[in-house]
Amino acid sequence: MGMCISCTSEKVSKTNLEPKSPVAKDVKISPEKISGDIEKGRDSWQKPMLIIDKMGDLKGKKVADIGAYYGYFTFLTAYQGAQVIAVDIDNDKLRFIRNIAENESNPVFKNNIDYRLVKPDDPSLKTEEVDQILFVDMLEYLVGEEYRKSYFTKLQKGLKPGGQINIVDFKMKRIPENLEVPKANRVYADVVEELLYELGFVNIVVDDTTLDYQYIITAQKQ
Repeated sequence: MGMCISCTSEKVSKTNLEPKSPVAKDVKISPEKISGDIEKGRDSWQKPMLIIDKMGDLKGKKVADIGAYYGYFTFLTAYQGAQVIAVDIDNDKLRFIRNIAENESNPVFKNNIDYRLVKPDDPSLKTEEVDQILFVDMLEYLVGEEYRKSYFTKLQKGLKPGGQINIVDFKMKRIPENLEVPKANRVYADVVEELLYELGFVNIVVDDTTLDYQYIITAQKQ
C-alpha cells in the first residue's frame, strides 16, 4: 500500500511515548500517532499489539521489518527493546523513518533502528542475521508462485535457527474500501501455510480469527 504524504516535526513532537510497563500488552504507544496522519485508523483495524504479543519477548532480539513503509511496526518493535532493521525498496520511506526516529525524545528509536535499502526481489538479509521477521501486508507484491517461493527462501536464510517469521495479510473476504487490496493480489492463508511447510518451517500456526480482515501466520525455522 503506498501513498504520498508529508509529516511535520510539530506532529511528531506531540507524541506521548511513555509506557506504563515494558510488557507488550500494557504499552500505550500508538504507531499511527508517531507517523502523524499517515496511518490514521490503522491501530483500530490491525490491532498491532495483538500481533506484537505473538512475537513474545523482543528485548535484545534482532527483528527485520520487511517492507517497513512509514515505520508502523518498526517503531513498535524498537519500543519493545528489539534491534530493528527497517527494510524497504524506497529510500524516501527509510528517510522518513529516520527523520522521525531522530526527532523523537525517546532515544530508543535513534538507538534501536537500522535502515536497509533493498531490491524488490531480495530482502538482503545476511545468513542467520535475525531472530524474527515481520512480513506485514506484503504478499500482494510477491506475484507468482515461484517468485514467492524464491523470496521466502531468502527470508528463511536470514533467520537464525529457531527464529520466527510473522506473516500478516488480508483474508479473501469483503473488506472496507479504504483497505481494499484486489482479491487477485491476495493470497489464501493455506497457500502460505503450505509454502512454509515445503520450506521446512515448523510450529506453523494460522490464526484467522484474531483480526477481522487479516490472518496472522507464525512459523519457526528449524
